[in-house]
Amino acid sequence: MTPNVTIFILDTINRRQVSGFGGPPRPGNFLERVLRQGTWFSSFYPAGGTTRVSVNALFNGFFGSASGLNHQHCAGRFAAGRAVTLTQLFRHHGYRVQGFTQGDVSLDPAGFETLHIRQPRYTAESLAPHFVSDGRPVFTYLHFYAVHDPAFAHPEKMTPAHYRRCLDDLSTEIEGIWETVVGKDGVAVIASDHGCRLRESADPAWRFFREDEPTAGMFLSEATVGGICSLVGADLFPARELRTTARGVDILPTLCEALGMKHPPVQGRSLWPAIAAGEEPPPMPAFVETGGLPLTDGRAAADAVIRDGWKLVRHATHGEALYHVAADPLEEWNRLGENHPRERQLRALRHEQEAENARGVAEIYGEAAGFAAELRQRYPAPAEKDVVRGARPFSLAGLIDDRVRQYLRHHLAVQAAGWSAAGPRIVLCSASEHASAFMEALPPGAAAAVEAILDANPEARGGTFLGKPVRRPEDYLAQETPDLIVVAHHHYAGDIMIRLKNALETPVPVVGMYHLDREIPMWWDITS
Repeated sequence: MTPNVTIFILDTINRRQVSGFGGPPRPGNFLERVLRQGTWFSSFYPAGGTTRVSVNALFNGFFGSASGLNHQHCAGRFAAGRAVTLTQLFRHHGYRVQGFTQGDVSLDPAGFETLHIRQPRYTAESLAPHFVSDGRPVFTYLHFYAVHDPAFAHPEKMTPAHYRRCLDDLSTEIEGIWETVVGKDGVAVIASDHGCRLRESADPAWRFFREDEPTAGMFLSEATVGGICSLVGADLFPARELRTTARGVDILPTLCEALGMKHPPVQGRSLWPAIAAGEEPPPMPAFVETGGLPLTDGRAAADAVIRDGWKLVRHATHGEALYHVAADPLEEWNRLGENHPRERQLRALRHEQEAENARGVAEIYGEAAGFAAELRQRYPAPAEKDVVRGARPFSLAGLIDDRVRQYLRHHLAVQAAGWSAAGPRIVLCSASEHASAFMEALPPGAAAAVEAILDANPEARGGTFLGKPVRRPEDYLAQETPDLIVVAHHHYAGDIMIRLKNALETPVPVVGMYHLDREIPMWWDITS
């Protein structure tokens, strides 16, 4: 009998809080129990520090810099994608393919027959109608936000104790649907997309520090890029731990080969031979990347290569760092410049990975490129009538707008008191959906002083918004030096900071939500 297959994507999982992955055991937790019912990888690394980078790599077997999906705002590239996804492969092998996410679309939608987005909490009652048999086995994608939402909504509360309560809530949700979705004969892939760094104590003032997840994983800390993964079910995956590094890109070939399904060549390696033989896979380095937008040469704004407990990080603004994460899990001791042999080894591995990424999807597919193109054409994204949009209560955009108002009213009020009637020359760096919130939050006199809105989105080509001209940061700053820059971006924040650093000849005060670059003076450093 062909088993049903379900991909559980658990958003924002800090693996050091999960038993079997470095966390303390909690026998009553269903999620931790079911993770250890299969083959779990205690050294698992998703391909990125942000959702879209990691989830797409898991579904297509390619690192983002090879597929072009190496930044959080890559959705515009889905339609032109060349990489075949798990959804298309399972459609090709006779599966009915459906997807459910409690957020927005985070992966290439090609291959789905139906797709349900912004869904509320999953229950057995709500999902049962979608598992009524039509004679075909079912492939299902389920994306959970039970930890993501509180981590983003209230990062000031995210201590280990509070985080574990969120994990318990996620566990209860999964337990409630397990029999309906997986049952006794199904196969499940349970994986995280990224993590978050936790606080030692609650911070009511909501001050971000460097590795907070709302920085979009820009720093690739172990708490952000270390993940969890387990393959469960159908007598294929015995209950055992594999300690060798496993990567998000390895899931596609491993799952396909375990089920006897043909797939084109990918960057990931199949772990199935080792699982079937009861052995540890050969050692393999992990490669992770992230960023709001890629650099001009196509690389991600940040990347890291990890092997044998060592990690070499490269950040477009902050430069490089070398950490012995096995002995320094908080990454407080940068070993760069010690002429350590690990530094040379990791640089060589990064160079090899870059060369492979530069080949791209089509070249790696080789003779299978025709087969891949056929699947892309045969199984496109679902028609609009087959996309069901819910009304999930949590809104990240709304949260950002609310936090922005609170933040600016507090920190700009001090400065506004000394402004002249004319006010300073202010530019606002913001995606359009947040620009209005910033304008509303500015004190009287300041809003009128905003002379331009700068948008990092490459699609921003002039025009106006809120009566102000929209310019790209580098275009404006090449000609003007404002008195104040206000940054209101989520995943673009890192790119804005990189562009500001490169474009500004003289320091300019910057106020914003994210402290991503200590070389640029931030107002909360002055006023806090």
